[in-house]
Amino acid sequence: MHAQAGSTTLGFLGLQRTDLYSGGQSRWLALQGVSLEEHGVVPRTNESAEGWSWLIGIGFDLKKRARFCSVFEAEGLSEGPLAMADLDGPVPACRHGEVVGC
Repeated sequence: MHAQAGSTTLGFLGLQRTDLYSGGQSRWLALQGVSLEEHGVVPRTNESAEGWSWLIGIGFDLKKRARFCSVFEAEGLSEGPLAMADLDGPVPACRHGEVVGC
């Protein structure tokens, strides 16, 4: 799982998942004016197979001047986010989180 850097934004322009065994790739590109931060991998269960997980992270929408949280299905990355929610308060750039007790 890695993000694609943009030359005119302060974050990433999209997300990409590469299967290191098959070489297959899937990606999702954000809309113009949207900048993404690194998304974390959250397994669905403690016994989840590789790739059977969610990708959760923060982004910034320049047009709305708002931060948001987005959730993707790792194996369906190219289909776009499952959910997006605007965040009310300020969130520092490059804020990394940890998921506990899933």
